Amino acid sequence: MFRFTIRELVLVTLVVAMGVGWWIHERQLWTERLRVVAWRQRAGALEHFLRADGWKVTWQESGSVVTAFWPREGFGKGDRDYYGARMSVCTNFHEPSLKDPP
Repeated sequence: MFRFTIRELVLVTLVVAMGVGWWIHERQLWTERLRVVAWRQRAGALEHFLRADGWKVTWQESGSVVTAFWPREGFGKGDRDYYGARMSVCTNFHEPSLKDPP
């Protein structure tokens, strides 16, 4: 029959516990990565929709601000010639209406 010391059993228990903890942590990270990718795709779809409607969308990487310009017909093509509408949104304070699944 097999004979194990207490030290060996504790070592095996520690190794199994570390492995299970690591696996749970990686699974949580993977779920979070999938959520981030999903929200990036949704933001990209919204940007595509706005651009298709004539808006010029810019993202500020240093902050969390999205700015969209909608030009009026007949004006120039530079940024200073966008007199139609301008919308800036600070994304730090807005939550999406769609909630993440539990």
